[in-house]
Amino acid sequence: MNHKRFYFIGLIVVVVLTGVFALFSKRDRILWSVIESRIEKFEANTAAKVTVRSFTMEGLDRLHISDLLLLTPSSDTLATVRRASIKFDFLSLLRLTADIDELDLDGVRLYPNDQLGNKRYHFLSSKSGTTEKSHDQGGKLSSFLRSYKGILSLLPSSLSVSDVIVVGYQNGSPFKASFPETSLKDGQLESQVIYRVYDNSGSSTEKCFILTGNVHDVDSELSSLKVYPGNASSFPIVLTKGEESFSFSFDTLYVKFISDKRYENWEGNISLSTLYVDYARLASSPITVDSCSFDYRLILRLDPFEHIELDSSSVCSLNGFDFHPYFLYEKRDSFPTISIRAKRDSFLAQRMLDAFPPSIFPHISGMKTSGSLSYNFSLDLDFGQVDSVRFSSSMKKHDFIIDSYGSVDFRSVAQPFTYHAYDEEAETSFLVGPDNVDFTPLNEVSPYLKNAVLYSEDGLFYVHKGFLETAMNAAIAKDIQEKRFVRGGSTISMQLVKNLWLSREKTLSRKLEEAMIVWMIENNRLLTKDRMYEIYLNIIEWGPHIYGVKQASHFYFAKEPSELTPEEAIFMASVIPRPKKFMWFFDENGDLKPFLTTYFDILGDKLLKHNIITQRQRDELVHNVVVTGAAKAYLRSSITKLDDESSQEMDGESALINVLDKAMNNEDLSNGTNKKN
Repeated sequence: MNHKRFYFIGLIVVVVLTGVFALFSKRDRILWSVIESRIEKFEANTAAKVTVRSFTMEGLDRLHISDLLLLTPSSDTLATVRRASIKFDFLSLLRLTADIDELDLDGVRLYPNDQLGNKRYHFLSSKSGTTEKSHDQGGKLSSFLRSYKGILSLLPSSLSVSDVIVVGYQNGSPFKASFPETSLKDGQLESQVIYRVYDNSGSSTEKCFILTGNVHDVDSELSSLKVYPGNASSFPIVLTKGEESFSFSFDTLYVKFISDKRYENWEGNISLSTLYVDYARLASSPITVDSCSFDYRLILRLDPFEHIELDSSSVCSLNGFDFHPYFLYEKRDSFPTISIRAKRDSFLAQRMLDAFPPSIFPHISGMKTSGSLSYNFSLDLDFGQVDSVRFSSSMKKHDFIIDSYGSVDFRSVAQPFTYHAYDEEAETSFLVGPDNVDFTPLNEVSPYLKNAVLYSEDGLFYVHKGFLETAMNAAIAKDIQEKRFVRGGSTISMQLVKNLWLSREKTLSRKLEEAMIVWMIENNRLLTKDRMYEIYLNIIEWGPHIYGVKQASHFYFAKEPSELTPEEAIFMASVIPRPKKFMWFFDENGDLKPFLTTYFDILGDKLLKHNIITQRQRDELVHNVVVTGAAKAYLRSSITKLDDESSQEMDGESALINVLDKAMNNEDLSNGTNKKN
């Protein structure tokens, strides 16, 4: 009996050894069939071409590959690998899958784009294998998620990469990113990146970074990455596009994110220390932030429709000042909708002021305050019904007091002061006060002009507290429809602050500071409404280097501001948005062009409605003026053919005036007053 048992065991051993020997002897053929099937599948899905010069097996679980080449569908070289060593699970080979356990790469070269900036890797994230570019944000997001999933599925538990170089072009200039050594073991990543950019002369600038992190935890789908400079001289990083440049630096960047198995729910953190940013569209001078972080919860739904939502439990922190943002993007049919919220309940005002970098609020920097504030922002935009846009921004004070001012005391203009007017051609300075012969007190300005300008620029000036949401909604809708900046929706308060203290630059920081100063002045009664309007009429430009209402009335009609007729007042109001282009409004005979007829009628009706003119004056209103002042010389060389853009601007102006008129009955003015102060 024992003899038979030993015989049976021996037979099994022989069979197993025979199978192992057969498998060992046929291992190259078996493995090649696995590799070949995967290459064929990849080439069928992407239309790319993959070639391998040679491969050899070591034992039953390690493969050595030499000279791998990946070509794009258009036969451009995307990647080459000099040597690859792959260790896989033996049992997976029996299943013809060859799941990778370890991967060693050496001599990798990547060529992501050509000299014109055309990307060569689009086909990798395309299901069909085409190289067409998708400009749809949802499509780009889907492409990113597919690539992300694909990369995670390919990552082995152990990865060692050496001598990796990425060569490409940035705005026509070559760059090279080198990865001397990169390792990934049990999810722990360590790498060094040396980034070099070359200029036209052949010289280069080098940046060095260290990367560490947990790239992938199979159980929790956790990924984290820490980036910091390899040496202090490696910063800043400069990115350019055309004539624009964006430069930034940081001491440490930390990113962590966790996703569910369907990659629909994400949460994590992004934090930066000692962030430096220099970007002309953001601010005129570099911005430095000691610390900033973003704890987020993100929901992605891309099927059957696009849904991207940032949960309101997310927290943004800037130098220790926190607020909760909310964002929703949905696209069910042809047009997307966007909703944005930002809210912060009662907080110490000084804490907010201390958190913002001085380069964002240079005129407020150094201000000391007491008390608390609360803030609420919302924007709802349906691109299928742009006119329904809803914008709201409000900040409320709670025992708020300005204890001392920063670099500027905004109350100083309540007294005579020197105004500095800047434009692209020259700087003009003059006194705003009785000692200037061109200064005109508000009570000496024709009521026709005072009210024509008021109802044209800001009919609710004496009622609101610096901001008019109805005008902002109309301006946003118009800008989106025209796909260009038509009108900013600025109130007289906002225009005044910009003219008195701020530059003409169109930067985000300038708009933020403008809003903050307006709020300070209006909500703390630093200036009376009459004084603000008086300054406004005496400093704005009414023509080429013509400043103030008196110079303007002399320039156009050779008369005092108190002597203007309704027609003359309406015309002068019309030139305020474009003072250097007033001559475009006249034809070769010196008559106003017909497109101004609607504008005259709208303002004429408003002056009648508010008892500024009589019914008889309205009936006799002429859609023309006779220029008798020095401006007449400009008409002799005026443009005789109306520019289409000017006509569109005036149409937008008339539409906005109508919106402002409707706002008199619809705007929520519970915090305002109808009494002039």
